[in-house]
Amino acid sequence: MPQESMAKRVNPVATWDNVMLADETLRLLRTLASQARENQSERGGSGGAQGSDSRHGMIAIFTGESDADKTAAAEVLANDLDVKLYRIDLSSVASKWIWETEKNLSRLLSSAEEGDTILFFDEADALFGNRTSVGDDHNRYTSREAGFVMQLLETHRGLSILATSKPNNLDPAFTRRIRFIVAFEPPGQAERERIWASAFPAGVPTDDLDVRLLAQLNISGALIHSIALQASSVAASTGSIVTTDSVLEVARREMRKLDRPINQPESP
Repeated sequence: MPQESMAKRVNPVATWDNVMLADETLRLLRTLASQARENQSERGGSGGAQGSDSRHGMIAIFTGESDADKTAAAEVLANDLDVKLYRIDLSSVASKWIWETEKNLSRLLSSAEEGDTILFFDEADALFGNRTSVGDDHNRYTSREAGFVMQLLETHRGLSILATSKPNNLDPAFTRRIRFIVAFEPPGQAERERIWASAFPAGVPTDDLDVRLLAQLNISGALIHSIALQASSVAASTGSIVTTDSVLEVARREMRKLDRPINQPESP
């Protein structure tokens, strides 16, 4: 089990049935899950006969602004593969001293050696970012650090996910070694309609919600899900029903909290 000081155990709740993602993202995730399952079978079937040569890790990069979407996707994979999920904040693992980072990551990967884990690394660009000044000592050490971490992940028996909201900052020298890069793009209009239609819990009374109108809100699937749950909770506490207007009010409040502009949907 990874050390709790470096890795936080996540209870995976999202599944394929309730994850709110764009269609292309879902397609890539299902392909990733299928190959990860094949990787599990190969390890299980080897019976150790191939020794360390049979150990090969799978690494994926999740890119996109929505941390909630990327985390939900990691939960879906953990549930689908029936493995544990650990979230690692690279800033808590990395040290200004290169040898301390190497020791920290070595301990982390060794404790997850059984392979029945997904390691989800937050803010991967902090370590795997592109270095603009090759001659700078700090950049040289950080590149060595990143190379060491990549070698560890390539031999980790489970799936490793590097999450970033700044994919353009990643060093191509490392991204070329990644098998899967999954972009979490905002869902399109048609996809948002589908997501809104299934976002409310079963049994929640709604007043003929105008999902076409709600789908004009250019927001992520995770935020749609959060807004739907909050609107449902408000309706339950007041004994009312969920309406298009009440959902829009919750949406405006959430966007204000995020300090993000909200486009005003217009009725056809």
